[in-house]
Amino acid sequence: MGVNTGVVAAGDSWYAVTESSKLSQGDFLDNCPVVLPPDAKILTEKPKTVDIQIASFDVVILTQSCDLDYEKVNTVIVCPHLSLEEITKAEPQFDKAKVREECRRGYLPGYHMLAESKQAGFERGVGIADFHSVFALPLDFLKDFVALKPRRLQLVPPYIEHLSQAFAHFYMRVALPQDIPAFK
Repeated sequence: MGVNTGVVAAGDSWYAVTESSKLSQGDFLDNCPVVLPPDAKILTEKPKTVDIQIASFDVVILTQSCDLDYEKVNTVIVCPHLSLEEITKAEPQFDKAKVREECRRGYLPGYHMLAESKQAGFERGVGIADFHSVFALPLDFLKDFVALKPRRLQLVPPYIEHLSQAFAHFYMRVALPQDIPAFK
């Protein structure tokens, strides 16, 4: 899981800017189109044509870099990343400092806080990766998409692994039928 060649890092930043055509875990793809399926009822009626909806999201790649490098996958898992302002509009509890602090500490499975970026041309404030809405996009589609805008922001180690760990933690949760009682 390495960072692509062509990366220019700045000091101890979480981020670098790449112009590589290779996709990597932790790459940010802004305004990425995602096809949203129609209602299931419409599809079960076996229509000849259906209207589809295409939405654009700012996403971050979650699929492992080694799987992308060696094309071991046909689809790439991505999730939206939002600014604090955007997440607060969608989830009003993020307006509270206590909730933001819980997110920063990793206590809110499903969300992962991302530091601000000071990379020239890619400046952005603190953001949130939202694991509640993940998308699987065709690898070939994303390669073509990146070819249109190859210059992009990406996380650098160990922040790539930090994101990956948060994503894994969200999906590996196990609900126990009986928990250990709380200490009082």
